[in-house]
Amino acid sequence: MRRKSLLSGCVLLTATTLLIGSKWEVNNQKVSVQTGSRRLIQGEIYRLESVISAPTPIEVKGNSNKSDKNNITSESGRVDEIKLASFISDDFDIDEYVYDITAKERKILERITEAECTNQSLEAKMNIVSVVLNRVGSDVFPDNIKSVVFQKNQFSPIRDKRYYSVNIAKSTKEAVDKVLKNGVINKALYFCNPADVKSERNKSWFKKLIFLFQDDSGHCFYK
Repeated sequence: MRRKSLLSGCVLLTATTLLIGSKWEVNNQKVSVQTGSRRLIQGEIYRLESVISAPTPIEVKGNSNKSDKNNITSESGRVDEIKLASFISDDFDIDEYVYDITAKERKILERITEAECTNQSLEAKMNIVSVVLNRVGSDVFPDNIKSVVFQKNQFSPIRDKRYYSVNIAKSTKEAVDKVLKNGVINKALYFCNPADVKSERNKSWFKKLIFLFQDDSGHCFYK
């Protein structure tokens, strides 16, 4: 009789242990899903690397009427990706730039462009901006805008001080912005106005370069 009671007690203890263990495992899975995932924000896409979930699709609170394509669950029960289909990029006014520069560097670009191309066309100004940025990306010149513009004997407005006195036109700011957003419009590293090249030495030096084109400002561009 005592042995039977002891056996019954063991069975009851085992059943209780299994029940508690099963409940802990379920709760642990729920915790894994909660802690392994992030708060879902409408319009964003999150990739969940190793999140344990039930094999049924996850219900996104507040989006119960959305189609099942918003909840992507693999056969193994692992959530690979949750995509909220309502994302529309046009809802955001985000300017993307090819060149990421500081406000000071932008001001240098605007000032040297204005000094070199005062009262000239938008395209002529974009050509000057392109030359400066081409030099930054070249192994032959310094690797930043300020050093390129202020390099000795390179830009005449620095030498004759016009750089410091110009009033920057709206079209100059537009020219700089267009090139920063869309990229350079030529491959030139050098330019000059032939009418301003007086010495035979300088004329001879430019003749050794590869001529690319002449724009409507009278500047000739080379590489």
